Amino acid sequence: MPTFRTVCLLILAATPTVAQSPATFPTAWRATTDSLHATLTREGVVGGALWLVQGDSVLGREFHGLADRGSGRPVDANTIFHWGSITKTLTGIAIMQLRDRGRLSLDDAIVKYVPELRLVHNPFGPMEAITIRQLMSHSAGFRNG
Repeated sequence: MPTFRTVCLLILAATPTVAQSPATFPTAWRATTDSLHATLTREGVVGGALWLVQGDSVLGREFHGLADRGSGRPVDANTIFHWGSITKTLTGIAIMQLRDRGRLSLDDAIVKYVPELRLVHNPFGPMEAITIRQLMSHSAGFRNG
């Protein structure tokens, strides 16, 4: 088991009926935070955070463990987490939400949203032929830089 791991969890409440402050559902919030602490402790995670957010409002937050084990500094609202490859997952979720809202199509050309990609040399065809769907399925044909 690794000796040092951190995690940052974010719950987004998209609808007003879901997004009530923890004060309006203290039993459910406490069960959630208890589960957070138990899970992170069981998995050997040194530090983590859980935030419940709606729009610009933070409805609830809970911190677990240490941001820096060496100094004993606890996780707090100012802790910086290194997300690593999770940004791909979050970008994929955001794209699918935009698709669900009719703001884009997975078959849109990527240059519609990132026009500077027209400048990339693609020996397999025009950049205008590459779609969001291809990027998300790793089938766009890009090779290592």
